[in-house]
Amino acid sequence: MNGERRTPEMTERRQQELDAQVEALARQLATVINGAGSGQRQDLREYALGLIRDETEIVDATPGPAQTSTPNGGGPLATAVLLALAALPLLLLFAPVGLLLLGMAALMALWGVVAPAIRPRLRRVG
Repeated sequence: MNGERRTPEMTERRQQELDAQVEALARQLATVINGAGSGQRQDLREYALGLIRDETEIVDATPGPAQTSTPNGGGPLATAVLLALAALPLLLLFAPVGLLLLGMAALMALWGVVAPAIRPRLRRVG
């Protein structure tokens, strides 16, 4: 940006420019759609909206930075908590299964504590 710093006025001005462009394009679309026959207007409106939706979704679908956390879970510590909570009632109803789940919870908790300490070392070595 040649040493320029972005100020709120610059971003507001840019937003106004974008708004003006979108409004001009919307007016052009409205002129074309209104110029069509009355039977075609609804189809043209739906077609234009579909095109806009498709084109903007393509732009939004660009890949972002890789996530470092798991998207569908909280990791081993969260799993350990859930296993421990499930094991407590099972200890009363069916002790062997409850003990097994409690053991699995302990292993998951241990992994949740040890794994973050090991990973940075593995990255430096590899």
